[in-house]
Amino acid sequence: MGRTHAIPAIRLNDVEEDKLYRLMQQHNMKKTELIRKLIMNARLKAPVIDKSVGLQMLTDIRKVGTDLNKMGNNLNQIAKHLNEKGLKEEHAERLNKTLHGMIKEQQDLKEEVLKQWQQLSTLLQSK
Repeated sequence: MGRTHAIPAIRLNDVEEDKLYRLMQQHNMKKTELIRKLIMNARLKAPVIDKSVGLQMLTDIRKVGTDLNKMGNNLNQIAKHLNEKGLKEEHAERLNKTLHGMIKEQQDLKEEVLKQWQQLSTLLQSK
């Protein structure tokens, strides 16, 4: 259904205007969207997370992801260097197991960070 009717400016006092802007921020909506929902008696639920907090969390998660990638690269470089230089058999086997365990933990953590980032990103986009 197209929107063909415009409403002229609505005059509000300071208290009403403050409440309108608080509702806009709280529900992460533009003024027109909020007014339409209120007119249609929509039930407004506050977002699970404040958008600015969510965006900061996304930034932090991205940084953790970047740091995890760097850790993985460092582990791979260490493994490559040790393989090239050679070690005594007894040390090489133990170090190899340790490095493989660390790489597995890093990959698991990276997958979890990605999953959390996707969930948070989806949550913020739906608001």
